[in-house]
Amino acid sequence: MIVLLSHDQLYLTCLFVVALYSINIKESHLTNLTKKEKLAVSILDASPLNTATSIKLRDDGVFSAPQTICRLRAKGAIISVEKKAAYNSRTGELYNNIAHYRLEGWV
Repeated sequence: MIVLLSHDQLYLTCLFVVALYSINIKESHLTNLTKKEKLAVSILDASPLNTATSIKLRDDGVFSAPQTICRLRAKGAIISVEKKAAYNSRTGELYNNIAHYRLEGWV
């Protein structure tokens, strides 16, 4: 049976397939992560830009952010790091050279 689709229907179908594929990739990567690694990924995913500072990760329960990021990279995460100033939300103080992690995707 051959079904002819309009351009819009074909485009929406392609978007749906790509979305399912990316969800399956993300779920397959999350299955072999520890609780702290899953927590770090969920914190990064919750941000609109997929970013979090080491201060934010520490406040939310990831106490060794660099080590957790290193383990996530070893498991296929593509995470970029940029060091810049950030405010501590609890104290309101400005700190220099704070790591800002960004989850780019998975290998």
